[in-house]
Amino acid sequence: MLTSAQLTILKNEISNDPLSLAYANKTDEEQASIVSTTVRNVDRETFDGGLVATCLVVTEYASLTSAAVRQWVDVICGAVNIPFTQSLKDQILNVFTQQAAPQTRANIIAIAKRSGFRSEELGLPIVVTASDVADAKRT
Repeated sequence: MLTSAQLTILKNEISNDPLSLAYANKTDEEQASIVSTTVRNVDRETFDGGLVATCLVVTEYASLTSAAVRQWVDVICGAVNIPFTQSLKDQILNVFTQQAAPQTRANIIAIAKRSGFRSEELGLPIVVTASDVADAKRT
């Protein structure tokens, strides 16, 4: 069962259709399917050092200053399933500047997102039911 706040979010999504997903003139079941199956890029909640290490371009890493390498090691060593907060993203991107490591930086920005669903992006359960849609419309 969705909370009242989630019902409001769902009602606004279906009523306003901000991404033009074509909710209009659909049944509750069809609208629920759209919310639950539309693939979107959502923020990655956690990360580990291995994931970020896959982003490294060797030649760019080799050109880092010793201070930047120390900062990188401080951030990455031992990082396993930790929250991928904006602060952490900023720390990592501070090491790999646009001028010094453009490809590594682009790779890291790309992994900050993962494939997910519109429902997740809205803060709803992954599976939204026709009953949820009907409840939202009544709020």
